[in-house]
Amino acid sequence: MATLNNPARVASSAHEILPSTHELVPGAQITLLHITDVHEAIDAIARIRKHLSERNMHVDAVLVTGDLLNLFHLLDDDPDQPYIPSDAKVEAAWMRVLHDAIATNLADATVPVMWVPGNHDPTESWDQKAWLDGKGPANLHGVHGKPVRLAPGLIAVGLGGSVPADDTTGKPIWPGCPHRTDADFAAALARDVTPHIISTAAAGDQVVLLTHSGPAESATTVIDPDPSTDPDPYFRAHPPSAPILSGSVALRTAIRTQFGAPSLPLPANSPSAAAPAVPLLVHGHSHWARGVHRMKGTTVVNPGDTGSGRAAVVSMRWMPESRWEVVGVELLRV
Repeated sequence: MATLNNPARVASSAHEILPSTHELVPGAQITLLHITDVHEAIDAIARIRKHLSERNMHVDAVLVTGDLLNLFHLLDDDPDQPYIPSDAKVEAAWMRVLHDAIATNLADATVPVMWVPGNHDPTESWDQKAWLDGKGPANLHGVHGKPVRLAPGLIAVGLGGSVPADDTTGKPIWPGCPHRTDADFAAALARDVTPHIISTAAAGDQVVLLTHSGPAESATTVIDPDPSTDPDPYFRAHPPSAPILSGSVALRTAIRTQFGAPSLPLPANSPSAAAPAVPLLVHGHSHWARGVHRMKGTTVVNPGDTGSGRAAVVSMRWMPESRWEVVGVELLRV
């Protein structure tokens, strides 16, 4: 399998992994490893690394979509409860999971790791510079509201955090964090992500979007477990009375009207004028709704929680039409 390896990394300050001048030919392919919802289970990361090594599988980048730690924010009936303050122990745990287990041991120095925070991550992780300046490996890139070049013609950008989840009867199940409402998420999306996608598409590039919460009405966000067979202790102890809807309506709308369709205001001669602006969206959060879903022209991937040994390997290929396309998704359980 032809891959775009990383022979010419540039300084991370340029927000570029592979230079945009790198020649692309039809059939060129990149392989992306997606992990999410580690919840401090670094033993699972070691198993994934062993599995990839045994298969002699090279990945060009690692995409991490939040919940590396297991902190609890806003998870009670008091809507004004603040975030739990983080301390030195939390910082050490963050370093241990993201910096050591993922960016150093799962990847190597030539493989970029791109991440967004989840609702169980520390408050400092929302400031992408916190704990990173002078501390993090050079291959580690926070993409929450910050575009980074993933490959020629392909940019990564993300939006962390979760939205509230209700069941199909309208009963509230989980609060969002830090997005108290889907309208909050919509505002963050419009402020921190959509402008980058529009400018990227106008330049003839496409976007890989990393989010913690996925889009509403995707099979990857509708949680309907069978407590009698599901191994997760949460649902054995709290059997749901109706399916849980954990996705963002705002994100679904953006995919259907903009991101997943060639509907952005692009020049007629733009290489991606007839291609989806976002061919790939990876997310986590919904441990039990793992899978792959096609929404408009966007492939949506949720591998389930990496803490239980789950991950996804996504293959993207540069097509003769001068656009990137998802050509394969393998869901792993190790």
